[in-house]
Amino acid sequence: MRASMSRRQFLGSASVAALGATLPGAALAVLTNQPMAKPTPPALPAVPRRVLGKSGLDVPVISIGTGGGQAPGLLKYCINKGVNFIHTSTGYKGGDAILNVGQAIKGQRDKVILALKITWRPDDLKAFDDALRKLGVDYVELALFNIHSRKEVKSAQYAKAAEKLKKSGKAKSIGLTTHGEMAGCMEEALN
Repeated sequence: MRASMSRRQFLGSASVAALGATLPGAALAVLTNQPMAKPTPPALPAVPRRVLGKSGLDVPVISIGTGGGQAPGLLKYCINKGVNFIHTSTGYKGGDAILNVGQAIKGQRDKVILALKITWRPDDLKAFDDALRKLGVDYVELALFNIHSRKEVKSAQYAKAAEKLKKSGKAKSIGLTTHGEMAGCMEEALN
């Protein structure tokens, strides 16, 4: 049996169809009393990566510093988007930052490249072990000595500590962070 349509119904339907072809989805949904479809967010581009110095570590060009004590949820989000190089220390945000990192990486250690800034005496392995415990890991990919003077860069104290950390397997590579004499520290480290 053929359903009949009045002239008024036909014109009304044709008008909505013509209008729908020219309107964005949200307006069409309102006019036709239909639920709006959720827009698909655009895909994010892949995060470019580079090899970090002589370490051989393949790291994203963007890292996460945790001096602000970023929440574990934010850190997890970044890791899942490919920003998985995280730099932390026991001194950041009153000690909360390193605990947040530990919470964020739990169950996904294999996805993360950790850099641990050493803000204590460089040869204090007990303090290093305590930092690893707070992170919930056995090692970090990169231990960073906190050096602010060019004269300290090649100090025997740092060299011995670096050797111990690498030999023990607690740090795969060694680097430095600096906020003072940056050019001199970098120049000295590269020579």
